[in-house]
Amino acid sequence: MYGFRRKLFYQDKDKDGLGNPNKSIISCTENTEYVGWAGDSDDNGNPISVSKKNQGEILWKSNDVFCDTLALGYKNVLLVSYFETNILDSQTGLFLTSLENSDWGRPFVSSDGTMYFYQEKKIRSYNSFGNEKWTTELSSQIITNLIIEKDGSIFVGTKEGLQKISSEGIVGEIYPVEINSNQMVSGFGGVYLRRGNELGNSLKLFDKSKKEFSWSIQTWGEPIAMGKDGSIYVSYGGSVSSISDVGKKSWNFLADEGKSGNIQGVAVDAKGILYVTDEFNIHALYSDGKKKWDIPRRTSETPVISEGVVYVSGIGIENGLYAHSTESGKHLWTLKSDSETNEPIQPKEIIVNGDGTVFFCDKESHRVYAVTANSLPETNPVWPMKFHDPQNTSNSDEK
Repeated sequence: MYGFRRKLFYQDKDKDGLGNPNKSIISCTENTEYVGWAGDSDDNGNPISVSKKNQGEILWKSNDVFCDTLALGYKNVLLVSYFETNILDSQTGLFLTSLENSDWGRPFVSSDGTMYFYQEKKIRSYNSFGNEKWTTELSSQIITNLIIEKDGSIFVGTKEGLQKISSEGIVGEIYPVEINSNQMVSGFGGVYLRRGNELGNSLKLFDKSKKEFSWSIQTWGEPIAMGKDGSIYVSYGGSVSSISDVGKKSWNFLADEGKSGNIQGVAVDAKGILYVTDEFNIHALYSDGKKKWDIPRRTSETPVISEGVVYVSGIGIENGLYAHSTESGKHLWTLKSDSETNEPIQPKEIIVNGDGTVFFCDKESHRVYAVTANSLPETNPVWPMKFHDPQNTSNSDEK
């Protein structure tokens, strides 16, 4: 069992989920009058005033909160992790609270706002307001990302196999398999992982309804995204391959005949178009692997799709946040430096929230930046960013 820690709660007169920072109580839990987050200096139903900016301009940046990974949490708050996890108001950047014992890296968030973290053999859970719920220790070290299901349960890869944990932290069945991958993806009722042993590597499907492994196909590639028809996209070096939902290889794309360096990531829009970044280019591919367009751009991150726009992180002399049209690849705008400090910006962990604001961590300063944009999130997205969504569920079945 566990107990909630005592903390400040703030009066929420207008019931918008944000409390008045000047009126607080100390308690263990929220109630109907007080909430766990401040940030509403005008608690009479009037919206918080935020200065309007042109697209590609900095809306705000963090000063005392540092960033290595990002996620969106309950009521669109921003979860910022860098040795500890802090919660910021995504609209203003205002610090709301920090999570106790949360120095475990990337947050994974369920649909009810529950936050999960892992380290070595342990998984820790917090409720949507930052109170610790439970910590569970597994019998073997965790080696993959977490996959978050609709009911808040979890799949995770360990050295012993694919492990299931309930939303209450109860360790369930383990499905033995030799996992040779840091990343798993989930969708269309399956979990996809790379299996490896002395016989080589293969992509393997775990059928969630049958609770058994279904098929495998030999490939060196690691699963990184899913397509509109249930295809799985795997990357290895400078190539991306498409594997059908029945385990057959459909096509292979070798960027610039292998001369463009390693694939950095794949995102898939609502139409099934793939956006592939390597170290020197952005490529747009139709779902059959044929090229739609490509443009030169030195990049270091998985692209992020927002309606009509693909965002990428430039590196080297092309440092900055770049926005390109998904239709033609046309360059729309670039944010290359912080206008206040004139320091160059090097984005990582790019995500987009419900109103189209772009957030990222800066690799050098470790500040969080919020940038205005005219694009809105994809309608019915397929796989618009690295871990599928800003909650890092890695699961297209979750939404």
